[in-house]
Amino acid sequence: MGYTIRMSARYYTLTEAAQALGISRQRLYTLIDDGRIKTVDTAGGTSRLVPAREIEKGYDIKPGGRPLGSTKKS
Repeated sequence: MGYTIRMSARYYTLTEAAQALGISRQRLYTLIDDGRIKTVDTAGGTSRLVPAREIEKGYDIKPGGRPLGSTKKS
């Protein structure tokens, strides 16, 4: 019997993060490249993961948006 153990519920793959935010992977890459969502590299450096805290910030994902509750403009 096979099963998969999730490495940690504290990190999302890019696909999972995009789904959690309700955006496309391309939009997620744009937010990452703009520095609005932070990622961490895996040990081999071949993949990036999004920490759960980045998803929990509740991003306003419209162009020019910022984390909800933020009063400072970028």
